[in-house]
Amino acid sequence: MSENGKNNDTKKTLKEFLTDKNTAELISSIDENTRNCVTEISALCEILELSSNEEERKYVKGILENCRRIMRQNEVIALLSEALNSENTCITELSQLIEELIEGIKETTGISVIFTDKTEADLWINGSKTTNLYLMLYVVRKLLRSAKNAEKLEITSEKADNSTVKITLKLISESQQKEIKNNDEYFEKELPQLLCEALNAEISEESDSSTVIAFETAEGDNKLKLSSNRIIIGRSIFSPYDVMLTEEEEETDF
Repeated sequence: MSENGKNNDTKKTLKEFLTDKNTAELISSIDENTRNCVTEISALCEILELSSNEEERKYVKGILENCRRIMRQNEVIALLSEALNSENTCITELSQLIEELIEGIKETTGISVIFTDKTEADLWINGSKTTNLYLMLYVVRKLLRSAKNAEKLEITSEKADNSTVKITLKLISESQQKEIKNNDEYFEKELPQLLCEALNAEISEESDSSTVIAFETAEGDNKLKLSSNRIIIGRSIFSPYDVMLTEEEEETDF
């Protein structure tokens, strides 16, 4: 069997698992346990950091970075399970989502973000705010990880047709590319694709520094519940921005 065939079988198996009626309780239990563990670990790290010297703080940062790796996969699995459940169908107002995205990127990374809205209309897209946010942050994370000394992120939204809106994310940075040493391969490749399928969205790379997300638009009426997920923007191990965009530059020995 070809590699592509194996990947498709794996995605099919995972999708069947996530939509099984007994899976929701299992994922909820794992999610709660993971959050409790990460909360305790991160709280202990804050205490250790206060009493550590500069050399020791390097290891504290390494522990927190591994907490983020755990949270990245935990969050996406939980969001996938939610998005694939037809009972959880909801929509998100696009301009508000992008406003929160810009605020979170600026606060977390310090880079400037320029947004150009070419839609000239209020648009709603399928899926919860948190699910759509993680999909967009996946793209931002990938762009930031491949570039060195990012200076600016340009975001443009424009309607492709009556049912699709395209979000183009372009990173302006120094030409030198970073070598990515740690790669959560399944998270980076397969899970975002499953998330796209659940939302009827599509990600396509235009270049190493530019990516397009095509979202399916929805009617902004009372037929579907309007998503009102809370988005944590401040510094927190549970903030989507901290989980997806914060990475420690220093190498640790483990």
